[in-house]
Amino acid sequence: MRDTGAVAARVLLTTGELPNAAHELTGAKALIYTQVAAALSKVLGRPIRYRAAGIGEFRQYILAHGFKPEFVNVMLGIYLVARLGLAARLTSTTANLLGRAPISFQQFAEDYRRCWQ
Repeated sequence: MRDTGAVAARVLLTTGELPNAAHELTGAKALIYTQVAAALSKVLGRPIRYRAAGIGEFRQYILAHGFKPEFVNVMLGIYLVARLGLAARLTSTTANLLGRAPISFQQFAEDYRRCWQ
């Protein structure tokens, strides 16, 4: 999140240098959900488990929590991209624009531990 904000600030403040460019931002490592759960488990000191849900189950869960159908459709698109492994591609764009490595998920989880409690 902080990296995305820092890149946005860099791009907005250097428009003459980076005109009309699309920037594909990624972290330094592509994680699968079980790795995210393991990182959160470590930070929180309690087990966090990932359970893969089918698309129908996922859709019903979101709808049951009162989200609008338009939002559900967006979430299903994100879910499918992640579930099919289509978001696993890594780029050096974030590091190139910031002049440093992206923040790791482990560091992000530690920094925002209070939000995961």
